[in-house]
Amino acid sequence: MARLERNDIEGAKRAAMRALELEPKEPTVYNGVAIVYLREGNAKVAAEYLTQGISLDPKNPPTSMVHNLGCSYFYLGDDATAIEWLSKAIAKSPKFPPPRAVLAIAYARKGDIEKAKATAAELLAINPEFKMSLLQQRTIAPKYWDSKTLQLARQAGLPD
Repeated sequence: MARLERNDIEGAKRAAMRALELEPKEPTVYNGVAIVYLREGNAKVAAEYLTQGISLDPKNPPTSMVHNLGCSYFYLGDDATAIEWLSKAIAKSPKFPPPRAVLAIAYARKGDIEKAKATAAELLAINPEFKMSLLQQRTIAPKYWDSKTLQLARQAGLPD
């Protein structure tokens, strides 16, 4: 992932694909490939890799993969599927803030402001210091965080 930090997407993609060649039965390797595609702005391909990786251990996929799959569907505009996967990520790791933040935004975009605000309130009860700016700084997919997404976050009650 150091290559991604240097914004060497092609180098990161080559390394991730090489890791996949070496360990095709390791679910987390698929997550690494998906992260590269998310950074590139290709949520559709990311979702395909995440789905393949989760299928290798469907009873206990890593929370990060479940979260990233939910985010991929959110980035694709499929809020119903995003909500399903983000809810699973929350069930697996209730104190991990990012899935709740994206879930709140998905509810807002879907028009369910009541659920959006309730989800945001749950997040802030767990992590009172949460701010969208911190999530944006740490996101693996900056291309998807535009002003419209941030406006939806505000509607949900998430602080800037």
